[in-house]
Amino acid sequence: MHMPDTDVSQPRVKFYSGESVPLELHKVRIVQKLHLRPVEQRLQAMEAAGYNTFLLHTRDIFLDMLTVRFLLSYSTRPIHVFGVLGLIASGLGVLLGLVLTFEKLALGHNIGNRPLLLLAVVYLAIAGLIVLLFRWAENRIPARRA
Repeated sequence: MHMPDTDVSQPRVKFYSGESVPLELHKVRIVQKLHLRPVEQRLQAMEAAGYNTFLLHTRDIFLDMLTVRFLLSYSTRPIHVFGVLGLIASGLGVLLGLVLTFEKLALGHNIGNRPLLLLAVVYLAIAGLIVLLFRWAENRIPARRA
C-alpha cells in the first residue's frame, strides 16, 4: 500500500545554510523584549487620539492589550488561574495544621486558644471555596467548538 506524502502541506523553515526543517506550529514560541510605557504616557496618547482606540499605536497601549489577552485566555478556564490560589491556601492550611498537631501530640501544648488554629481553618475554608467556586464557574462556561 502506498502512503501519501503528508509533508507537502506542512510549512517549512529555511535557514541561511540552506537547510529546511518542518515547522510545527503548536511548538512555536515568540519571545520579544517589552518596552512598556508609563501610565501617564498611555493616558496622554488616549487623550491625543480623542479616546478613539483605532487611532492609537500599539506601542502606546501594549500593556492594555496584554491585560485583555490574559483575561480572554483564562475566561474559558478560570480554574487554571484561581486553582493555584486554592492550592496555595490549602497547602498553607495543611502545613499549619500539621505544625499544630505536632505541638499538641509531641510537645503537649494547648492549641485550642491560639490564633494559628483559626488561621489554619480559615486557609482550608478559603481553599475549598476557591476551588468549588471556580470549578463551578468553569462548568458554567459553554464549550468552544474548534
